Amino acid sequence: MQTNLRFEDFYNQQHISSGTFGTVHKVQNKSTNDKQYAVKTMTFQSGKNQAEILKEIEIWQSLQSLQKPNSLPNFYGSFNENLGLTGTSFHLVFDYHPKSLNNIIEDLKKKKIPNPFPFQKLHSYAHNLINTLAYLQSMKICHRDLKPANLLLDESENQIYLIDLGESKEILTYAPKKTKAEITIAGSPKYFSPELDAAFQSNDKNVKLNPFKSDVFSFALICLKLGTLKIPKKDADVNVWEKNIRKTIREFKKLINH
Repeated sequence: MQTNLRFEDFYNQQHISSGTFGTVHKVQNKSTNDKQYAVKTMTFQSGKNQAEILKEIEIWQSLQSLQKPNSLPNFYGSFNENLGLTGTSFHLVFDYHPKSLNNIIEDLKKKKIPNPFPFQKLHSYAHNLINTLAYLQSMKICHRDLKPANLLLDESENQIYLIDLGESKEILTYAPKKTKAEITIAGSPKYFSPELDAAFQSNDKNVKLNPFKSDVFSFALICLKLGTLKIPKKDADVNVWEKNIRKTIREFKKLINH
């Protein structure tokens, strides 16, 4: 993995996305010719606290070890750009991957093909993500924003990559029966666990929950979305929500056994 890249050698090829997190561009570097990178740019004074940006950079750096799962993209470091009175931009450099799981799902929904997603590929993605979540948990890191848009694919759609650790937290100690972790609500409500959703709906500022279990719940919803192209309908009544989940699981089983 090349780490001696210089910011001034990058040149922009294509804007990929924008959001509250900042912007992402596909770029190339003069020193690596054909290799493409994704640069995530976040600007302090544009809504994201500088300490949170620095924490995300620190998390990415800590994950770049020899034991890193393939489903975590290579991180090549970051560059700071002083913008004077308008603040400071932080540029994070990753390998570029052209597709997201969300793109694939939306394309399949448009085609309306019965049993559109191959089970073997779904199994491979799930296996890779389980290993990645286990690795994150071993590092005491919870992702907190698992969703198809944060899962990228390579050109062949064989390898999946988990991105966007902007909402991730490093939980130094967690003892659910003694010391409850106070975690701010973050992520996409569509993929919230019941406990997180209840806190979100009640606007609980001091939510106490197990963020690692919430990641696992979101992961399960992603698998159901892949298998059925939909996620179980939520309901204020957790029992009704559970019935909807079980119904979607039955549909999933029918599709993979078809």
